[in-house]
Amino acid sequence: MAPHGHGHGPGHSHGHDHSHSHGHSYGPAAFRLQLHGAPSSSSSSAAATIAPPPLAQPPPRTLPLSPLEEIVACAKRGDAQQLHALLEAGGAGSAQLVKQRDAMGHTVVHWAAQRSGADVLELLARAGAPLDLPSEDAVKLHPIHWACAAGNLPALRALVALGVDVNCADAAKQRTPLLIAAQNGFPLLVMFLIRRGADVSLVDADRDSAIHWAAYKGATEIVSVFQYLGLRTDEPDNPGDVAKDEQCAAEYAAQIDAMIGGDLDAATASDSDSADERRRMARPLCHSCHVQRPLRSKHCRVCRTCVHQFDHHCPFVDNCVGRNNHVYFMAFLLTLVVDIALFEYVLGLHWRLHGVHALVLAAMVYLGAILLPTAHLLGFHVYLTAKNLTTNEVMNSHRYAHMRSERGAFRNPFDKGVARNVLERCLPAFATEPPSAAAPARGGGDAQLGEYKRVSESDVALPV
Repeated sequence: MAPHGHGHGPGHSHGHDHSHSHGHSYGPAAFRLQLHGAPSSSSSSAAATIAPPPLAQPPPRTLPLSPLEEIVACAKRGDAQQLHALLEAGGAGSAQLVKQRDAMGHTVVHWAAQRSGADVLELLARAGAPLDLPSEDAVKLHPIHWACAAGNLPALRALVALGVDVNCADAAKQRTPLLIAAQNGFPLLVMFLIRRGADVSLVDADRDSAIHWAAYKGATEIVSVFQYLGLRTDEPDNPGDVAKDEQCAAEYAAQIDAMIGGDLDAATASDSDSADERRRMARPLCHSCHVQRPLRSKHCRVCRTCVHQFDHHCPFVDNCVGRNNHVYFMAFLLTLVVDIALFEYVLGLHWRLHGVHALVLAAMVYLGAILLPTAHLLGFHVYLTAKNLTTNEVMNSHRYAHMRSERGAFRNPFDKGVARNVLERCLPAFATEPPSAAAPARGGGDAQLGEYKRVSESDVALPV
């Protein structure tokens, strides 16, 4: 407030300036102004010791939320428990409430698709909420579009399971969920939609397809998926921007090649070198787990998951043997062999001290039948550990191009010497190399794989 104005507040004063000694004061300022002039010492000490009464600040007023706002807030938080309580309390009126829109024209399902999971969407569906109404705004997107724009795979799965059309398009620009997912760079959502029957040939109002948007955004993983499916990359949109999209994708690929190879100039990279490198570096996509599988990983149909450095599925331990538990499997085999051998020794002592007995003989034959294959399995895994191989790679080497030389002979690109191999297989956490050390120069070794850092230990499958 300016010095010559009139102040208003809990203790305001009327006067020309705060430096003047006259005027009328109210509130706490009165205790300060009592010290002006030349009062007696007793009055001064009394005034100085009197503390002003505290001013009670009224709590900020918050308007109560309407029932619709409470439901929308639960959808935004993903609070299924509170939402269930609100719907139960609303009774029959909840069916009409979940069909209403907020002030911006969005339904409750829009917010749930963006920020919640399957549990909230299923509650809303049971309460009678429409799952596929467009928003009443300029963009007119459906809830499934919101889920794709946010990368919310659980919500997308729930909406598709509840019957929402994967090819529904908005009325404003004819964008399908697949186009939205590609535009925002979510490869897992793209794979899921394709598996659920999304039409990859659909285009928006500007004739931009999903591959147009993926190329424009530099989403090389999504472009690879569409190229694998045979989607044409030379279809122009309305402005005829094929060249722009291809140039954009090529620039991204050249930059990736430069970062990977270390000696590749992104400005002068040849198309053949870039294509070869992308083929070598491309990770297979697991359409069951919705993950990118690094090299040496495999999907186990029993465990129904992808396992890094997959060795085999062991029915005796009811689990897969892979990178993080191989050392425990080796310890299991070793202790089993030692235990059976000691048991055989004890039975042999019993035979020698007490003579032949039918049960002892049967037990020795039975244990011997177990010991021989178990010891063979242990020896086989010792060999695999020393060579840095897996059972899957040995049994299926003919299926993997990186396990074969140009002449078709078996080759082991992961062999780093016995000591390093044992450390890498048994203690993978301590065997991680920096990318510069793990990746050999492009000119050295077999250029088809670039040896092992094309498969670094930091490469792990990413579950959804």
